[in-house]
Amino acid sequence: MIGAALDFPSKTLDQDYTTLTMGAAYNTQSFANAILYFRNVINDVQFSLFHVGDGRLRFRFQALPGSPISALSAPSSYVINNNRWYYFEMQATLDGGPPAHVVASARVNGVEFLTWDYTHASLGAAGMAFRYVTMEAPGGGLKATYDDLYVTDTEFLGDVRIGVLYPNAVGDSSAWTPNSAGANYTKVMEHPADDNVTYVAAASTGLKDLYNLDDIDPAFVGTIKGVQALWCVVKSDEGDAAVKGLWKSSGTEIVQASGHNFLPPNGYYPSATSYLYNIQTERKSLFTAADWTKTEINALQLGITRTV
Repeated sequence: MIGAALDFPSKTLDQDYTTLTMGAAYNTQSFANAILYFRNVINDVQFSLFHVGDGRLRFRFQALPGSPISALSAPSSYVINNNRWYYFEMQATLDGGPPAHVVASARVNGVEFLTWDYTHASLGAAGMAFRYVTMEAPGGGLKATYDDLYVTDTEFLGDVRIGVLYPNAVGDSSAWTPNSAGANYTKVMEHPADDNVTYVAAASTGLKDLYNLDDIDPAFVGTIKGVQALWCVVKSDEGDAAVKGLWKSSGTEIVQASGHNFLPPNGYYPSATSYLYNIQTERKSLFTAADWTKTEINALQLGITRTV
């Protein structure tokens, strides 16, 4: 869960996207500023799902700071209340042109309530696309709370719930060295990461660690819309070092693919100063190319291998 006051949570994406879709559960104390917005690099174009001020919403298309252009869609007929949870999704496709052209739609609790097709003749730059996503809050001492956030490059996922599974047992490989007594998985089952307090290390290439994970809540029913793995790593010695993630299910082991999710050919090169995340997100199963299943994920092992 994310609470926003004056510091707006923001994410820089791995590349430019002409189409973005973003969804999040949202609860606000006041009808001010935007709920969700996308930004680009060229002209700092901002596109947002914006509060009208009376519980209605509209789209805003804005360019700052060099060319202060702002356009607003007609307000929605749909009205929200303060201090109540909603699940909002926004999708926008930006054609920089020139002229700049955007097509957008928004949903609340899975139902479309706002659309806009807008062209601004005086604004545009070839190759214009989105690079940042941001959530806002009303400010003035009031806050908004967000939860269950997702971002895709095309698809509406609907009102989703995001769960976290942590390592809970040793897997089929334990070749990395723990920094203190105890099984390897106990050094990485962190809530949150404790950096150099507990960790495992690989002194040479080819070493692998795998970990079993928590099971999905038995009460869960529905479609699994994706899986994201995170490996929190740092480089501790001089020289080159790189890693790749490992996925194993029902005896099949898959190494994180080079080029996939923009991973360099030899893997992820960790920082020498800070623990940072190597992230791999998979909408469909790596093993079947179909939707992930509960049985498949409950049998999943995640791990890491040193490649350089």
